[in-house]
Order: sequence, then C-alpha cells, then structure tokens
Amino acid sequence: SREGKSGYVWHTTGSGKTLTSYKVAKNLLQIPSIQKTIFIVDRKDLDQQTTSSFLSYSENDVVSIDETENVQDLIKKLLSDDRNVVITTIQKLNIVMRRFANKEGTKRYEQITQLKLAFVVDECHRAVTPQKKQEIEAFFRQSLWYGFTGTPIFAENKRMTVGNLPQTTEEQYGNCLHKYTVKEAI
Repeated sequence: SREGKSGYVWHTTGSGKTLTSYKVAKNLLQIPSIQKTIFIVDRKDLDQQTTSSFLSYSENDVVSIDETENVQDLIKKLLSDDRNVVITTIQKLNIVMRRFANKEGTKRYEQITQLKLAFVVDECHRAVTPQKKQEIEAFFRQSLWYGFTGTPIFAENKRMTVGNLPQTTEEQYGNCLHKYTVKEAI
C-alpha cells in the first residue's frame, strides 16, 4: 500500500487467492521504499506448492521468485541487494530471528533488522499467530503486513483474550483491503 498501511484480503475458497497473492507480492516491489516482499506459508508442503504456482505465474514476468532451501539461504536472500519475492516458512523466519538474537550492534544485525519488508501471508491465521507476528515486527522493525484469508475472524468469533494480543483479523492485520465472497443460495 502506497500509504504504508498493512491490511488483509478476504477471498473465499476457490477464488484464486494464490494468484491474487502473487500479484500483490509482485506489485509491492513497485513501491520504491519496499526492498523485498516475503511470502510466508505455514508448512513445507505448501512452500513447495506455492513456489511452483508462483514460478509458473512469473514465467513471463520480470520479478524473480526465490524459494529458500534452508535458513542460511534465507539469510543470504534477505541480505542481498536483489529486489525480489522470497517464499519461506514461519519456521525458517523463527530460526533467523534466533540466530541474530544476541548479535545486536553488529553490521549484519542492523542490516537485517532495518530491511524495509512487505510480508504477504497466505492463510494468515494458520501461518502466523498474533504473538508470532508481534515478535517478527519487533525484529524486522520496518515491515508492512498483508494477510490473505478465506475465513476472517470478526468480533463475534474472536480469539480468546491473551494479554493485549489481537483477537480479530482487523486487529492483527489492519483494515480489509479487498473482499471477494460468494453467498450460498438457500
């Protein structure tokens, strides 16, 4: 978002969420202040499935799509000057944050924590818990977040209260940026 605001996208199951999230991830790189787009998936099998979908979408595109083989590869891609979409899992991001936990003050620590990132999260409630999102935001201090969901959490079905953690999709990601739903005929 050019205004520098996070948000979420509510697209019903089967509506082309993966293609839409690819377009969003790619288009975010058109914003000069964003250095990389990180596409988070919640499991390795989804990582491979999403990567193959993204690679097929990008065949005629100039944007490079990089999957991450391992944590070292993820760190290398984060620190490179390439403006690209990096597909990774929450587990790999956790390990990156742990590896840099007691490296404050080093050049690499400053480089990685100051990256201007846009996170695009597929199945945003399964992939990233409210607590994990806060941890990632505390580490990557200049991040924007775009959650994709087919099942948003509203006040009427909100999560249990845990400290000051967000309980709804809007509290966790921001306003609904786009909605595509299908009403069932009765």
